[in-house]
Amino acid sequence: MAPKIFTIAERPELEERLGEVVDPWPEFVHHDAAVNERWQDLYVEFRDFQLALVDEDTDELLGKGCTLPVERDGRVEALPGGGR
Repeated sequence: MAPKIFTIAERPELEERLGEVVDPWPEFVHHDAAVNERWQDLYVEFRDFQLALVDEDTDELLGKGCTLPVERDGRVEALPGGGR
């Protein structure tokens, strides 16, 4: 069976297992106060957008992804720029 993506809202027990996957973020991200101050809010306010890739045969956690919903009108030029 192919791996399946679940949201933390669908399988809340996976949240406590996310540490099983190697941290994909570069070290500097862990030292950014703005990022770290609100990181846990992702799992409170946006549970439907936090992802876990699971091998359903073995229940092995294969990957994780943190996402946020973004509203857009479909135009590339309407996307926000990077930076502050």
